Amino acid sequence: MTGSLLAVYCILIIAGSVTGGWLPALMRMTHLRTQLLMSFVAGLMLGIAMLHMLPHAFHL
Repeated sequence: MTGSLLAVYCILIIAGSVTGGWLPALMRMTHLRTQLLMSFVAGLMLGIAMLHMLPHAFHL
């Protein structure tokens, strides 16, 4: 069970990395688009961190 879940996570990470690598080739990355993409990723990381810490806060 754990091995198959690890394989799925690895495949998702590889797919995300390849997609991120192809992004500049698919669209013209202007300064504004780069700033918007970085803001989106930063918000996504903060949201994931908060959702990860939420059960710990309720437990305490």
